[in-house]
Amino acid sequence: MKQQIITVDVRYERDIVLARQRARLISEHLGFDVQDQTRIATAISELARNAYGYGGAGMVTFALEGRALVVVVEDHGPGISQIDAILAGTYRSVTGMGIGITGAQRLMDEFVVETELGKGTRITTRKLVPRQVETPTMKTLATLSRALSELRSEDPFAEIRHQNHELISTLDELKRHQQVLEDVNRELAETNQGVLALYTELEDKASSLQRANEFKTRFLSNVTHEFRTPLNAVLALVRMLLGREDGELSPEQERQVVYIRRSVEELNELVNDLLDIAKVEAGKSTLRCTEITVSELFASLRGMLRPLLPEGSPVELVFEDPREDVRLATDEGKLTQILRNFVANALKFTERGEVRVTFARDGADYGVFSVRDTGIGIDPSDQQRIFDEFVQLDAQKLRAVQGTGLGLPLARKLASLLGGRIFLTSEPDVGSCFSFVMKLSAAEAQGKTPLADLPDVASPRHEWVARRVLIVDDSEIARYVLSDTLRREGHEVTEATDGPSALLLAASLHPDVVFLDLVMPGMGGEEVLARLRGEPATAEIPVVINTSTILDAEALEALTKRATAVISKNPEHRQASLRTIRDVLRGAAHV
Repeated sequence: MKQQIITVDVRYERDIVLARQRARLISEHLGFDVQDQTRIATAISELARNAYGYGGAGMVTFALEGRALVVVVEDHGPGISQIDAILAGTYRSVTGMGIGITGAQRLMDEFVVETELGKGTRITTRKLVPRQVETPTMKTLATLSRALSELRSEDPFAEIRHQNHELISTLDELKRHQQVLEDVNRELAETNQGVLALYTELEDKASSLQRANEFKTRFLSNVTHEFRTPLNAVLALVRMLLGREDGELSPEQERQVVYIRRSVEELNELVNDLLDIAKVEAGKSTLRCTEITVSELFASLRGMLRPLLPEGSPVELVFEDPREDVRLATDEGKLTQILRNFVANALKFTERGEVRVTFARDGADYGVFSVRDTGIGIDPSDQQRIFDEFVQLDAQKLRAVQGTGLGLPLARKLASLLGGRIFLTSEPDVGSCFSFVMKLSAAEAQGKTPLADLPDVASPRHEWVARRVLIVDDSEIARYVLSDTLRREGHEVTEATDGPSALLLAASLHPDVVFLDLVMPGMGGEEVLARLRGEPATAEIPVVINTSTILDAEALEALTKRATAVISKNPEHRQASLRTIRDVLRGAAHV
């Protein structure tokens, strides 16, 4: 509810000073600090000067609305023809017209101009009472009313003297700031020299790492080729022995030879994985695309993988026939290798239940292969690590399972080569699901499909829809980091640098999600959140607080009652923040 405080008629030039005098007194009684008092008084005097100078006369009305001081300056003059250019800062006038308006606009939190040629101009400004000051009450207004009634309106020169004192204080403050800036600039110059030296060192280290990586790739490629010759020879000899080409074997000898064959096959599989990884990293792995149906692929995999299940195993390997037998144009060998790694891993870590292989279309261009098991599952903290080379999880349940830690890293590299992505959902003691999203035509996808355009199959289809997102942050770098992440995932991003513009954008665009910084000049994040929640048009928009502030338990609890989620800008929390962001964006479909 708006409560009027006082109205000042601007009929004579001295009334401009009176309007300034009352603006300063009112802001002082409402709890504004000295700098804000000066800002408000200066803005109102400039607008009153415009009303008198261009409109012939005017009226200044002071009112209180909630926690905002509202000041309306209006006149019945000729109106302002170039108002859009003036507010944008592009209008230039030899008379100086527009300078007062743009100056006042910068000094207030909100600034709305209504003008019509021949009918006059009405300018509404707002300044929020500081957060640390209690909300003004009727008692505050009564005290203010007495102070205004006791003010000597016939002495405008006292206000001018006060203004001169403010200017002198401001000049002194500017000098102090100038000295501080000079000191900071000297420190920055010294720091920049250190940063340049650090960059040079980092570039040298990056070059060394690049050379080391290239050396590793060449080493793996050469060594694995050398390994294959003796391994193939051993396998050939084992086959001869088991084929009884040189006579019968005793039962014990046959068992020993079978153990040899099993060990050589495992070593051969390791060599093949190393060689494939080396080829992909060296850019020498090419696609050999052929056409194959999903049913044909499943039949081939079924025959290849069923021997991995020992007779009488409590685990069932199920290939679910697709409802529609889709034809794929892809590299069958590489696709088979990805799915074989998924299934082999699932069988290793599933003691009972089933391993189910499925395929589903996603729209006209994409297909999703999924391998779901009822095994031991993977802890969330380990779900990214398993895609790193030579990583083996050190859990009690995994110690009995042998492996090299190359299968999943290779699968991810091959998936990228095919123009697709791998997704994992898992819950400890419940099971895991590895999914591979790919274009139905890998030949078309190779090197052309942005990974961000591929759907995320970790959740139902509606969660892949692009969202309209509003980022509110006064830090350009913070906006860039978050917007880059969101745009890469296909979302439409709009940015706001302060609270007032954020409120306008939220009301006009009605975004699916708002990411809001807490600490901003002028209107802070908590005030923006309260206003969003207070307006019916924006009350239901999910708001994610994105802050670098370390919040205690009480502050965090208070925020989570009004915001959808709270995430940290700290890079150490990046993975947790990304999971929260994706959860909120997916959930926005239900809002």
